Amino acid sequence: MKRAKYAFTLIELLIAVTISGVVLAGAFSLQLVFHRAMNEEETIADMQANLDGIRFFFQKAMRQLGSGIGATVSYYNCNGSVETIATLGIHNSNSIPVVPDLTDGGVDNDPDWLEYTLASNLAMTYVDGQFSKTWADVQSTNGFYHRNVLGITINGKTCMMRLTNVVNNAHGGKLHFAPAHGGPFCMNQVITMEQCGVTSNSSTTPTSPIPIVNLGEFPFQALRVDTTRPASPVLMHGVKSLQNNSSTYTWVPLALDVEDLQLAVHVDTSNPPDERGDVWVNSRDTLAAEVGRWRALRVSVVVRTPTANSPVMTTRPALEDRPAGTPDRYKRRVLRFIAKIPNRPTQGGSI
Repeated sequence: MKRAKYAFTLIELLIAVTISGVVLAGAFSLQLVFHRAMNEEETIADMQANLDGIRFFFQKAMRQLGSGIGATVSYYNCNGSVETIATLGIHNSNSIPVVPDLTDGGVDNDPDWLEYTLASNLAMTYVDGQFSKTWADVQSTNGFYHRNVLGITINGKTCMMRLTNVVNNAHGGKLHFAPAHGGPFCMNQVITMEQCGVTSNSSTTPTSPIPIVNLGEFPFQALRVDTTRPASPVLMHGVKSLQNNSSTYTWVPLALDVEDLQLAVHVDTSNPPDERGDVWVNSRDTLAAEVGRWRALRVSVVVRTPTANSPVMTTRPALEDRPAGTPDRYKRRVLRFIAKIPNRPTQGGSI
């Protein structure tokens, strides 16, 4: 008696293969969804990390801005002349060299940028005895080193000289900032001190204590969005060395894929000035008359993904005086915060 033999028919095999293919396709599709979601989360996390870093940098810089110096600073630049600038300058145009925009209103078509004077290595002493255009007797030389920039504030104006030599003695110490004592730094010209009212070459005894602040080696800094490559905008941090025959900024990347930076300054318009800001200015450069009246900086930053692969069309948002951009496929994150400017300009001493 023969036993019946069982096997899969061709139709059954085709059905099994089809079902297996559907299951595998579903599994691969699910894996692809998970992979895309993971990449999207990483991209969002990177954008958020960028924003957090930018906020920390801004807030730290604003806390140190102008500490121990006057509202304006004068120095001998490498082009052979004395230059006077504000401790904070906001530029409504992203152009370099600066294209002034001093008119309220209008439409902004690019990111803002700012220049500021930062005390990165803050140490302070006072003139103790006499001083001149090229040296000063001081209470202490602790924290003062060769090549550091000194901020000497007299009657509300700060003159900057590069420290070339430190001499300690029984009196306390002496700081030298003349080229004869330390090399041809373009900052060290005695005519700079004339901007602070020191016109005589002879020694002078101040009528009230004159502060001398150590501002570190490179006090002039800037933040600007580099849009040279529109597909890869970068927030750059610049440092101006003002030595070795170069007065231009040296730029290094601070944050990638920063599409926009918009700034507004809170200006105190009351007389006499108080601690509160009255008017937000966001559509022009800061004016000389506003020096010393800034109370806070409002910062708006837009970051985006490196590639335009969003399934939904979006636009760069309108912020301050800049209108919204055109629709595209980038994903974006926006950060807005206010950084207080706690350091009021000092009047310094008098002669």
